[in-house]
Amino acid sequence: MKNFETKSEEIFFALCKDNGWVVRKMETAGKRTPDYSVLKDGIAFIAEVKELWPAYNTARKPRDRPGHKLRKAINRARAQLKDHDLPTLLVVLDISDAGYADAEQTRSALQNNPNAEISAVGILRHDGEKWGMDVHHNPQATHPFPG
Repeated sequence: MKNFETKSEEIFFALCKDNGWVVRKMETAGKRTPDYSVLKDGIAFIAEVKELWPAYNTARKPRDRPGHKLRKAINRARAQLKDHDLPTLLVVLDISDAGYADAEQTRSALQNNPNAEISAVGILRHDGEKWGMDVHHNPQATHPFPG
């Protein structure tokens, strides 16, 4: 697979392959669907991949609640991830350089956004040598994310 819509999809796909996970692009059939189905260690899950873009002014405003930008991504992904009887993973690449998806922001976004459709949020990160993903589990999930 070489046709990726976003940089985040390319990174997620490569990360899956590097870890030996079986990843398949889902068919859209003219409607909004999750991006990928994944098989990890014999456990299947669905993944939606998003990017957090910088605003015109990337500095956080004092009125911004922690996790506000990530919360918006969660809300957009909910419709695509509902109606599946598998664990779901929202994968996020924060390319804003504003820290919208650091650990504190992610915890706040999950705690202050009650939903059961998203099992976990995975934050793509680069350690200077390779890509990885920090997974934050949603304790309210209908289908808990494995691991």
